[in-house]
Amino acid sequence: GGAGGGAGGSSGDGSGYGFIWASERTGHCHLELRSHEGELVRVLTAGAWEVEATSAAYVDGARGLLYFMGNKGNALERHLYRVPLFASGAGAGEDVVQVTVEPGMHECWLDHRKGRFVDQWHAATQPFRVNVCALPDPRAGQGAGAGAGAGAGAGAGVGGVLRQVYANQDPKLEELQLQPPVFVSFSVAPAPQERAAAKAAGLEEELGDTT
Repeated sequence: GGAGGGAGGSSGDGSGYGFIWASERTGHCHLELRSHEGELVRVLTAGAWEVEATSAAYVDGARGLLYFMGNKGNALERHLYRVPLFASGAGAGEDVVQVTVEPGMHECWLDHRKGRFVDQWHAATQPFRVNVCALPDPRAGQGAGAGAGAGAGAGAGVGGVLRQVYANQDPKLEELQLQPPVFVSFSVAPAPQERAAAKAAGLEEELGDTT
């Protein structure tokens, strides 16, 4: 495990909270909220996918939210997500909300007020571009909404593109008539010794089949 980012602030009941901890003990990198004494307060993310990045700059203490980059649902993509820091009634990892929606690889930077973010992204069929987006309002009860196709939702509680800063529109790309790559996946069964070790550690379910 390792430190994933500080999280100073208050839980709303005056007790405050400690820090975000990143752990790989399940075989996947996930986030936990821990007290100042290191005790587990809440498992924030869980499942057969990876949290790829977060930091103190991704903590929205005023709204009790944590933002992070990850690949939930598709290992070939990277998106911006958010999760409540405190109990919401859902199970571990079940209240994670995807913020960016355009397929591909995203790299995001949030402003200090957590109202906007810079989204730098590209995909196998989409050249590099940079957008300034509005963060969806979690109080509006909306899901993912920030992306190149969500401009109409800006300011309506669902996020959206506020401004396109850069788009690679080199005409040579069309002239070359490049074909997008074809991604192939296959399953590999865990070796017997790995399966036995996982069973002994009580992690057999987490191991599953590796794709």
